[in-house]
This record gives sequence, structure tokens and C-alpha cells, in this order.
Amino acid sequence: MDFTVPLKKQPGKPKRGGEIAPAYDMKIIKLSFVPYLDQINAMVTQARAHEVTNAETNKQAVAMAGEAKRLSKRIEGQGSQLIEEPNQFVKSVRSFCKDFITPLGEIEADLKRKIGAWQYSVELNRREQEIRAQEAARELQKQLDAEAKEKGVESVTVITPVVPKQESVVRSETGTSSHIRKAWKAEIINEAQVPREYCSADMRLINQGIKMGVRTIAGVRIFEEIQTVLRT
Repeated sequence: MDFTVPLKKQPGKPKRGGEIAPAYDMKIIKLSFVPYLDQINAMVTQARAHEVTNAETNKQAVAMAGEAKRLSKRIEGQGSQLIEEPNQFVKSVRSFCKDFITPLGEIEADLKRKIGAWQYSVELNRREQEIRAQEAARELQKQLDAEAKEKGVESVTVITPVVPKQESVVRSETGTSSHIRKAWKAEIINEAQVPREYCSADMRLINQGIKMGVRTIAGVRIFEEIQTVLRT
């Protein structure tokens, strides 16, 4: 089978009513690729059935793979041509909108920082009040326990006051809402002190060592992988 058939004649854009069809009509675009289908199906069937058993069949396989790769590039190129103009339009619109979006994003980021700082300060203040209330309750409990022991009576249990938490969600009259999300995070300050169970091997450094000729690394399986490269 001649795998080069689709390469010899590139399907043109179908016309409708004597005029070129709209470039963004998917039905028309799909029709322009129909001539490839039968040929590709035949190529798939032949490639699956082909067995490499000697130098000649290996040469044939290389030729078949090369033609498949060339046809793939041709189709990819045709697709790229179809989307080149709309892509440029999309880029232009996004670039234009960015001039408006950037300052708005800066406004949002600045106000979110201020809102977060305020809400967090309120939460810290609540926590401080809670700690003071707990300490006061503990001191009072000690005092009552001592007086009860001195008088030989049962002590009274002090109930720790509950400091109400702030409203987690703040809503504006326009419908916008805001809330803070608290999450614990980590930052490495001394890599040498980090326990081994929290470390992982650096594949970038391992691969770099292998390229330089290293063939033995403890805990690593180094093997040779065969890769076939096609040039068309």
C-alpha cells in the first residue's frame, strides 16, 4: 500500500453556493478532513498486521512509520492553519482586556490583604480573651478548691466562660461575601535537620548523574531503555 497518497493531494476547503465556506463552521472543517479517513484506516490495518522478522521487513516498518509521521504532521499543520487566525484574535482580545483586568486584580488583592489582616486581628483578640478567661477560671477554681478543703466541704466547679467566635462570613449589601480560611503551612529553614521520612529523592539530580556516567546508586534501579527515533 502506498502510504503517501494523502500527502500527494491536500484536501481544499469545500465551497458552498459558489463561495468559500466560513472558516469556523465545524461541519465544513470536518468535511475537509474526510479524505484522510479511509487512507488512515488502511494504514492502521496494515501497520497492525506487519511483523518485523528480518532486515527487509524492518526497513518496510521504518518507511511505514515515517509516512504515518509525515501524514500526522500534514494534518496537524492543516489544523494549525485553521486556528491561526482565531488564535491571534483571542490573544489580541485577552491582551486588550488585561489592561482593564490588571488594575482591578490589584484592587482586589490589596483589599483582600486588608480584610484578612482585620479579620485575623479580630480572631487573635478573641483567642487572647479566651486564654485570659481560661486562666481566670483556673485561678478561681484553685481558690474555691482551697477554701472548700479548708472548710471540709465539696468544692464548686467553675464553668469557663465561652468567648463567642466572630461571624465567619461577612456579607455586604451588594451580595459580596468574605471569610478567612485558616491553614497550617510549613517553611524549611534548615534542610539538613529535616527528618528522612519527610525527604524524597531528587530525580533531576539522579538523571543528571546517569548522563555523566553513574551506573550504581543505592536504592535506585538504573537500566537501559531502547528508544526508536524517526526523522522525516
